[in-house]
Amino acid sequence: RKLEGDDGFVCLFICFPLIDAVVRYELEVPDDVDLTFSDNSPALKWVANFLTVPEAKAREVWDALRNGLMHRGMIKSATA
Repeated sequence: RKLEGDDGFVCLFICFPLIDAVVRYELEVPDDVDLTFSDNSPALKWVANFLTVPEAKAREVWDALRNGLMHRGMIKSATA
């Protein structure tokens, strides 16, 4: 189904915490431990596989959404 207007934003805002929870569950990462998203990390590989994108793109998506959307309420810009 095609998303229209702000539907995609709302979908990401709802689904991304669930993706974070699934990654933690599948990789057995406790809630009090930060997920490591360095090169070749298990979390980065999991998200890249889930999103069916290269690891570099998964890292961009994770940074923009989790570190931007979830912490600031807006997508984190790639430019400073």
